[in-house]
Formats: sequence, structure tokens, C-alpha cells
Amino acid sequence: MQCQWFVPLARLLLNPVRGFKFRNRRLTLRCSVESCHEHRCAQKDGMLATGWQVAGKGGDALRCATRIFQFPVGLRIPRRPLTLYLARPSTVPAACVVLLKDSFMGSARHFHPLRHPAFQSTDMAKKRPRRPLPASAADQGEALAAALKLHQHGQFPRAEKAYGKILLLDSKNAVVHHLLGRLYFQTDRRDAAIAALQQAVVLQPEYPDALLDLANMLHEVGSLTQAENCLHQLIRLRPEHALALNNLGVLYKDQQRFDEAIGAYRSSLQLDACNAEVLCNLAHALTCIDDLEGAVQTYRRVLDLEPASVEAHRCLVSLLRRAGQHAEAIEILSSWLELEPDNPVARHLVSAGSRTEVPQRASDEYVRDVFDKFAVTFEADLARLKYRGPLIVEQALTRELGSPEPLPSVLDAGCGTGLCGPVLRPFAQRLVGVDISRKMLEVAGQRRLYDELVEAELGDYLSRQSSLFDLIASADTFGYFGDLAALFLSAHAALVPGGLLLATIELSSDASELGYHLQSSGRYCHDRNYVSGSCEAAGFTIRNLVDDVLRVEAEQDVRVVVLAAQK
Repeated sequence: MQCQWFVPLARLLLNPVRGFKFRNRRLTLRCSVESCHEHRCAQKDGMLATGWQVAGKGGDALRCATRIFQFPVGLRIPRRPLTLYLARPSTVPAACVVLLKDSFMGSARHFHPLRHPAFQSTDMAKKRPRRPLPASAADQGEALAAALKLHQHGQFPRAEKAYGKILLLDSKNAVVHHLLGRLYFQTDRRDAAIAALQQAVVLQPEYPDALLDLANMLHEVGSLTQAENCLHQLIRLRPEHALALNNLGVLYKDQQRFDEAIGAYRSSLQLDACNAEVLCNLAHALTCIDDLEGAVQTYRRVLDLEPASVEAHRCLVSLLRRAGQHAEAIEILSSWLELEPDNPVARHLVSAGSRTEVPQRASDEYVRDVFDKFAVTFEADLARLKYRGPLIVEQALTRELGSPEPLPSVLDAGCGTGLCGPVLRPFAQRLVGVDISRKMLEVAGQRRLYDELVEAELGDYLSRQSSLFDLIASADTFGYFGDLAALFLSAHAALVPGGLLLATIELSSDASELGYHLQSSGRYCHDRNYVSGSCEAAGFTIRNLVDDVLRVEAEQDVRVVVLAAQK
């Protein structure tokens, strides 16, 4: 008589694992049994005493110690892979679970309740059983398809639970770990998402989709070196992966490694020459190294592929104007406006080329469109332009208010992605941010610095506030307003008596009858005298007008005046 268990049965009975508590569980001992003789099965005080006789090494008989398990009366121990239905845990010894696979050790959650006729006489019959987990590969495939459907329909809690059930049976399923990583990322659990994707890659190193998603997530959280390593691993695995090469170029660009970025983009285009997105990325990188001719040619290729591309038109017009090719810029704008007469970006840039029909401010549609598209790369682009907005605001706060003493209510007017949030937070008991771009606000929200974020056009928002804010700070937002009179009036009404307005306003180098003009970039610049006159006309007392440099464009300083005015 031989009984081939994963470990000797005596080890199960004589070496119990301490601390396990199985409550109303079934415990399946997987084994291969040639013969198993039930030595005794007798009822004793409502309990069954069972024992087994097995052969030890060399054929010596070994009488295993008898263990008392409390079973419902009448339950028969089957002569097949042994299943024990534990009804009352208080008297059940802590049995060793080393018979099961290693992945099942150490956690009672792998044991699930099972309705069995033998339990009808116990209190367990009153409990509703859980649905059994899929056991076969086919069942698991169906379960995965069902979980994926829930995921695709946005039912994240149910999808997560379904993925978890599959992992209970197959903890080494790389696909499920990958999908869980995506789900975690979609529900703003980035650390868990990265951990799940890393597990998928460990389980299946040659898994292109998991490597690509992991690289993107690491890039998103700023782990650029790890993201680069993932992309290199993917490219070694799939040299023809054009998307991986493009993403590597984006990663290089964000690190200002422009030559390497250009090389990666060109490698991607060798595999997919008609990819307009990669061409746009290449043109942008060429612009960064001042290869304006190469950038113009590349944007023209984009327009051949996508004649309605907003980004290509806007960037091409800007480059042509920088190169002094104004006639070509107007021609491009005219053809664009013919294709899309209602496009807010095209209409605004056409206005920027006209000195006679200058709108009083940029349209809401134009500003929203521009910043929704730039939300993801906004901060990287500003870093390349040596943007100093937060520093200028910090210096102005120190100059006007001294050391930080929290004011009751502070407004970040045109907060964007929240770059000024860390500067304003020490000065605010309550910090509110307002911006017209929802996608910019989503990025700002990730900083967790603001008490409230409002999606609204700035002038309209201020006009609906009355004596609410102690401080209004605005960095690089007034550039989308030409006529400042209405904006100053609304800001004055929104401040409490004695409240302070701080704003950076781009200065014009050319005199204008209006006091402002619309530049080819699509932003307004203002005369210094016009700024001070409009501010005082709204009822403010000007405390300071300080010249400074906000950023650098085309190797030229963009000069601003820093306004500090009190109600």
C-alpha cells in the first residue's frame, strides 16, 4: 500500500502549522493515490475519528497519529483526492497546508465555502455560498473575457474583483497583472499600477504591450531612467516597434536631449513614414534646436497627410512669421480658414495677422483649445522656454507682503497646471484656482494644493464674485486679453477692501493707438502707460510696477511688467 502525496501524510498530521484558522471552509488535499485504506471511521459524540495507515520508507508500516476532525454526522471520506469539509472550526487542528502548491500557502483566502449535502444539518446550510471560481483553462478564459468587458465599460470595482478571482487560481497570469495595472492607473493608483505592470514583465519578460504601458506610466510619474530602460528592452525585443521609438523620442525631448529625440523619431518614421503625430514630434524637436527650415518642411509634410491639423497650421504659421515669411504665413492661414471657417484657432491667428481688426480678447474656444492640447507637455515646454512665472510671483509676494502669513482667501487667476500653487499656498488659508481649460485643471488637481478648482473664463468668474478674495495673483494670463479695462473692474470688485492684485503683463515694444496689439503668437502685449492708466481707472492704487523677464522665445527675452495694485 503506497500513498504518493506531495509530502508524507505524517508531516501533515505530526507537523501542524500554527495560527491557521479555517472557518466553514473546504480543504482539498491534492494527491495521487494508488490505494488508501480507511483504517477507522467511527462516530463519537457527534464527531468522526479518522486515521490512515500508510507505508513508510522501505515498506515499514507507519501508523499515523489519529486526528479528530469534527464533521457532520454521516460524511464519508472518499477514496480519491481527499476533500475535507470543515464545519466547526473551533475544534479543528491547524493542519499543515504544505500539500498544496506553494502559491496557496499562508493565506486562508484561497479556501472557499462549498454547499454540500453533508452540511444540511449544520448552521452552514443557512449561509449563501459564493460562486465557485473557474477551475479549467477554458473557464478562466471566459472569466477573463467577462472581466475585460467590465473593464472596458468602466465598471472598475467589479472588473478589479473579477481580475482578483482569476489571480487566486493563477497568480502567474501576466495578462491579468497587465490589465490590473491599466485599471489601477485609470483609477489614479499609480504606485499600484506600476507594481502590477512590473509583475507582468517579471512573469513574461517578452511582453511588448506590458513593457510599453510600463514605460509610459514611469514616464508619467517622472521615473525617466526606468522608462527609458523599459523602452530599450522593448526595442531590443521588437526592433520594428514604431510606437516605442516615437515614445523614446518624446522621453528624450522631455530631457532636452534633442539630437537623440530626432534620431528616435526618424527611426520611427522609417517604419511608419505616414504617421502625422511622429512628424509633428520631429518638427517640434527640430524647432528646439533652431532648425527652422527642417521644421517648416516637416510641418508641410504633416499638412499633406492631415490638411486640417490644428497644431501643424499653428506651428507652421508661427515659424514662418519668425523667419520673416509673412506672405506665406497668411497664405497658410487663408487655406486653413477655407477648410475650417469656424475653427477658433484659425480665426484668432488670422486676426493676429491683421492690424485693423483686432479683437478685444482671445475667444474662449481658442484659449480652451490651445491649453487642452498643451496640458500634458505644458510644463516641459515652459521649462525649455526658461519660464520664470512662479519665481516672479514669489518675489512680488515677498516684496509686498513680507514673510508668509496666511490670508483668508487667495485666488490663482489662470492657474493652469498649478505652477504657482506651491508659491501661493503658504500665503493662503483657502486657495482657489480658476482656469478655462479642464485638462490643465486636471493636472493642477494632482498637486493637491488647492482647496477649490473652478473651470471658468477668468473675466466671467471675477464678475460673479464680490469682496471675496484678499489676494488675486495672475502669472502670464493677461496676455489673452487686449482690453484690460473690464478685467481690472471685475478684479477690483472681487477683492476685499485693502485686497491686493499681482499680475504679470507682457510689454509692447511698439506704440499703439489702442494701447495693446495682438502678436503673431496669438498673445496680446500692452503699453506700460495703458496698463497703469486702466488699472487706476478701475479704482486701484498702484503700489509697484517692476520690469522683469518672463521667458525666452527665439533667443529673445519676453519682457513683462509686474503689477502690484491695492483696492
